Amino acid sequence: MYYTISFRYDLFLCTNGDYIYKYNEEFGWKSLTTSGKRQWRGIACDDIGVIIYACAWKDYIYYSEDLGDTWIPVAKSLSRRHWTAICCNGLGDIAVACATWSDLNATGDYVWISTDFGYTWDKASTTIRINKNGISFII
Repeated sequence: MYYTISFRYDLFLCTNGDYIYKYNEEFGWKSLTTSGKRQWRGIACDDIGVIIYACAWKDYIYYSEDLGDTWIPVAKSLSRRHWTAICCNGLGDIAVACATWSDLNATGDYVWISTDFGYTWDKASTTIRINKNGISFII
């Protein structure tokens, strides 16, 4: 008797000046054209790849809750920023992002956090200022 175990997984890749791409074993690589061609700098997803965050340079943070088929800009109240990194926890409800600077502030920016699936964003700390290429997170 033989058993076949199938694992479903998706990999996401963001590119500078192009689309976000998704890979899975069944279909191979697919460009997510609804993401738009942007200067993508970071991407993160929940444990099962349904909720995805992506951040773009001189742009916004974008959010998808359908495996990347549709994207909405979030954190628009923060204005366009030079986002450099983003991550989220396994459920996708908590996300952390950083930007090197905004159009309103060219001397550095902050680490930002959302605890409600990207609907609202607050400074994670008023003492941490980012003016390099970003940071890595473990949450």
